[in-house]
Amino acid sequence: MKNMYDIIKVVGKGSLPVQCCQYLQQLGFKPVLLAEPAVGLPFAQVRAQRLGILVKPLSEASLEDDIGGRATLVLSINNTYVFHKDFVKKDHVEIINYHNALLPFHKGVHAEAWTIFNQDAATGITWHYVDANIDSGEIIFQEQMILDDEIKSFQLLRNQSQLAFYSFKKIIPAILSRSVATQKQTKIPINLVHFKCDRPNNGILQLHWPPHKIWAFLRAMDYGLLKTLGVPRIEYEERSFTWEKYIRSDQRYEKCFIRDRNMYLPCGIILLGVTQIASM
Repeated sequence: MKNMYDIIKVVGKGSLPVQCCQYLQQLGFKPVLLAEPAVGLPFAQVRAQRLGILVKPLSEASLEDDIGGRATLVLSINNTYVFHKDFVKKDHVEIINYHNALLPFHKGVHAEAWTIFNQDAATGITWHYVDANIDSGEIIFQEQMILDDEIKSFQLLRNQSQLAFYSFKKIIPAILSRSVATQKQTKIPINLVHFKCDRPNNGILQLHWPPHKIWAFLRAMDYGLLKTLGVPRIEYEERSFTWEKYIRSDQRYEKCFIRDRNMYLPCGIILLGVTQIASM
């Protein structure tokens, strides 16, 4: 396979960057994985090392290491690190980013949660070049996936990662040979960027919302045990509550009430295992 780069660096965290590194190894290349700090045990980094992938902690220094004036490909995959503008502008450095949404929509982080909270009918994945702004570079590849009203953030994130790896194997020959055909991002009236501190409605469920919005909020905030966006809460009778699980039922109620640690919302959604917490 034709390769126009002297150095390949993969920046990110989780299993997807490791999968991409392993695939590059299988093609005969020697990528370096620059790993973002992991929460808890760094299982993905340990797996990468067992596969013989060189792993270094991500920093400005490790990005610059060994480059000099050599042609360098940086693959940003599940990465929240913001590249310095001077690094992005280097003539011999090409940076390609994976984003788990159909750009230009849902730029920034936690796109899966915002997609669900906005009740989008479809989402997808994007591979694009990195420029001086956030998620605004020219698009290399996109693929769409249809959403239903049951999918949760942790499930969507997993499905997008699978689609991303499948598409990575399709586009990497063109990337390495610098024969990629790109397209500019379309302009949209409202072009928001979601930052790491942002939460759907600041993580607070509102009782006055229509049922479909309540259901979307619950699923958007649901990362299973990881609690990626923190613990969501609801305000009821001047008290704050959180919950363990949630379900939908066909029954409707005249008003909200709590019974046996379950909170019954008028729309038929039941919050299971509610616990009062300190008000924010």
